[in-house]
Amino acid sequence: MGSSKKRRRVDTTPVESDSDWTPPVMWPEPGSGFEADPFSPAGISQQIWHATARRPRSRTGLWIVRVVCVLIALAFIAAQVAH
Repeated sequence: MGSSKKRRRVDTTPVESDSDWTPPVMWPEPGSGFEADPFSPAGISQQIWHATARRPRSRTGLWIVRVVCVLIALAFIAAQVAH
């Protein structure tokens, strides 16, 4: 009798390694003296851009990020219930 192992399909999606992290809008160069305040809408959008530009692009990396987010959310919910 043959084994009942399932075959896993190998993820063939290439992981893009973009070395250019330039945002799609025109922002001043760092150190030019025209940087946005971190609490202004422009500064917040820059922070969001830099935080999301380096997210994992493989399926495994995305699942790890999702699981971590769910665990953090559950920890916050448990803290609220226990308080």
